[in-house]
Amino acid sequence: MSSMALAFKRGIDTLRNTMSVIRTEVIEIRRSEVDARVLSLAARLVVFLEKLASILELISRRISGAEGKIVQIAPYTYVFQVNEREVVFMRTRAEHLVIAINTAENIVSIKSRRGELEVSTGLIRIKTRGVSVTINPAEREQYREKLSEIKNTLRIFENSLHRKLSSLAKIGKK
Repeated sequence: MSSMALAFKRGIDTLRNTMSVIRTEVIEIRRSEVDARVLSLAARLVVFLEKLASILELISRRISGAEGKIVQIAPYTYVFQVNEREVVFMRTRAEHLVIAINTAENIVSIKSRRGELEVSTGLIRIKTRGVSVTINPAEREQYREKLSEIKNTLRIFENSLHRKLSSLAKIGKK
């Protein structure tokens, strides 16, 4: 397995750890004490992270036997190793999208023209046009305090992920 594929595996582990934290600390613990809107938002966030993890898994499988530091996996779609600590997936058309995995700090980030999302086990940061939200995924109270901001910024990334990367399913069948 190539070092790029291993970096994707570490990114997947980071996302799964974050999903686990959200499930155990927000969704499953004392459901009667948590507002239904907070539970719904936390569940949406988990679903989004699951989709992102499955996309990273697909990319990892696709590049597992690849040699070199730059791999083209489809037209206008590349994976390259910046250094020993960072791997980047880049889609330049039809809309630009970058997914970076920093293995040293266990951070997965998505960058597009509409915003930036950064996920680590202890922090989720979402920036979109004029709005910046940072939460600890284990803190239920932060979901309640920043409910509308998280909801609106997350919607942008949910739509973006589906629209920009839905064609990757075809890539995995090669």
